[in-house]
Amino acid sequence: MNLSPSDFELDKNKFKTVVLKNGLKINTYNDGPSDGIKILVIHGAQSFIQMLSPLITTISQIYNVLAIDLPGHGQSDQLEQYSQELIEDIIIEVLEYTNFYNFYVIGHSFGGYLAVRCRSQAKYQKFNPQGVVSFCPAGLMTLIIKTPMTPEAEQYIRKDFKNNLLIGFKPKTPNPDLPLWLSELLVDMLVNQLASNSDKSIGIMKFFSQFKFSERFECFETANTFDNVIIVYALGDKLVDSVKSHEYIQQHYKNISSVVVEGAHEFPMVEPALALEYIKKCVNAGQAKM
Repeated sequence: MNLSPSDFELDKNKFKTVVLKNGLKINTYNDGPSDGIKILVIHGAQSFIQMLSPLITTISQIYNVLAIDLPGHGQSDQLEQYSQELIEDIIIEVLEYTNFYNFYVIGHSFGGYLAVRCRSQAKYQKFNPQGVVSFCPAGLMTLIIKTPMTPEAEQYIRKDFKNNLLIGFKPKTPNPDLPLWLSELLVDMLVNQLASNSDKSIGIMKFFSQFKFSERFECFETANTFDNVIIVYALGDKLVDSVKSHEYIQQHYKNISSVVVEGAHEFPMVEPALALEYIKKCVNAGQAKM
């Protein structure tokens, strides 16, 4: 891992705002050869496109990449109320607007969960998703501790946002699995994106504090009827019980490939070359069937 702060910068000219039918503005990033194999990138909760910059830059050298800031994240507008269905409807409308079909889906954390759903749910099938690589997906045996968003908790967060616990990040406690400069950079990027709009952060945190992941992904049951679904867990992940999740998938989902690699929850952000190897594996398997 030989990254520097400049690796977390993207070409500003390749960002585009998609205005949905309801007027909501969604931030997107498109890079790579226009005639290349298509890759849809979905970030995780309390994250945004730029935090995946090293991965996006790496894969866009080979593939045509579309990344989306989920509503309430990055530069995308927030929702008055969040639900999984609304988030997925927005992804679908962006795909229609950008005419993005016949793609492979790459997701991280909550985005990894959404990526599996892209492969498994009927509403996505018109886009003909070819395969999935889900990095550190949230939901299956997730270890995340949820804090109820009481009015008192909300007031406390608004009062001193930067020094309060964010989902997956704690600004004053750098991640010991990452170099100090990188841990601080990721936290600063996140805080700078959200601190200017506490309403945006509060809305997201309310959604995820109430979100009920089933013990097993319901979508895994359906995804198991497809092929070319790869789940990549990280051994040092503090949010997901990677080994148990990996063993569970191996036992119950014979058509889903699962592996555990070294690294932290953020490893696809900071180990883009390793992440690329699994993406290539997925793409090559999909292309071989055509």
